[in-house]
Amino acid sequence: MMVRALALMLALSGLASATTIERPLKTCNARTYVEEVLLGCTTILDSEVDGDIGGIYDDYNGNIDNSNIAGSAAIAGSKLNLTNEVETTDLVDQAVTTAKLDDGAVTRAKLGTAGYGTAVCSSGTYTTEAEVASVAITGTGGPVTLLADCAASVILVGTSGKTITWRWKRDGTLVCGTTVTLSGPTATSVQVPAPVPPCVDAAPSVGAHTYSVTVETTGTVQITVGFSGSIYVKEDIR
Repeated sequence: MMVRALALMLALSGLASATTIERPLKTCNARTYVEEVLLGCTTILDSEVDGDIGGIYDDYNGNIDNSNIAGSAAIAGSKLNLTNEVETTDLVDQAVTTAKLDDGAVTRAKLGTAGYGTAVCSSGTYTTEAEVASVAITGTGGPVTLLADCAASVILVGTSGKTITWRWKRDGTLVCGTTVTLSGPTATSVQVPAPVPPCVDAAPSVGAHTYSVTVETTGTVQITVGFSGSIYVKEDIR
């Protein structure tokens, strides 16, 4: 019986060394029975056996924590219940690729708000380049459609061969523009339509941008441009 108990204690000793459990001291102030025998304590007491086994029970009955699990344990994911446990901070920024997402699984609401804005066009008489409307948006980097319904026209009074130039700009930099040559009968007043052309800003950077429309006319005579309506700036989600 004593030999079998000693064998059991030696086995338990090996288990204990793999965790943070410390075996209690025994009669001869040793922690293992082999050491006890070497020190002359050859009798294994039941209280000492209970102390060793009780230490293991106390540790493993509801008290297993990170210190009991080896870093190389490689526990299978099927053994872990991670429902509602994975948080945003657990994910590496920009690490989830499109290949991980099922096609069509993401709704438009999950894509965030695309940039959009509108502004009323001003009215006036212009010769040199002047801004007639501008709007600021914050975009996600998708192409931006630029539209306007400004009811513009140029009044030519006894002149011909003059031009009107529209320019769409992003943060003051030209995105696209159109120059139209206008003409009318000499010594006659004529009103010529001159709408703002549509435009697409194909690849703006992510972030805030201000889009504007400017107008410019040429000629030694007065060319009046009248406006009403608005411009519309809308980002398309890629």
